[in-house]
Amino acid sequence: MTESDTLVALVQQIENALAIAMASQVSKLGLVLDKAEIELRVAVKKSAVIGGKFELGVLLEASAGMDETRGHAITLSLIPKTNISLGDRDAEDLAEAIAAVAQAMSSISRAAAPNFNPSEATALIEVELNKEGKLQVITGAGGAGMRSHKIKLTFRPS
Repeated sequence: MTESDTLVALVQQIENALAIAMASQVSKLGLVLDKAEIELRVAVKKSAVIGGKFELGVLLEASAGMDETRGHAITLSLIPKTNISLGDRDAEDLAEAIAAVAQAMSSISRAAAPNFNPSEATALIEVELNKEGKLQVITGAGGAGMRSHKIKLTFRPS
């Protein structure tokens, strides 16, 4: 699987999780998902090897190699359509995390309501693909690195 195929599969899993969360929890909380921004991190690796064989009574082989890896970020903004089809259950963990974030945002908005009109709330969730190619939410200090991706969710009251 190429890096491009992996990114496409990752975006599809995130879309599935968003659909599950919106269908099952988010709308019941009085929230609307305005936008989901996905920051995908990709690594581009260049390799070069040079070498040769020399025979001066004894066979000598020499080679030198160089690897260079550069990280890049791609940001994709997703704006939900009015009719969203329910996603694949492979994205259930992320869907649960999105629903939990939405629940917390709803509670905070209600607490601020006596003094302020909540207009929008933004949350950031970090994810990565595990060895099986499944999406997993990064919690705590572990895991965030070159292979982690960020999902920025913007909610507003319905």
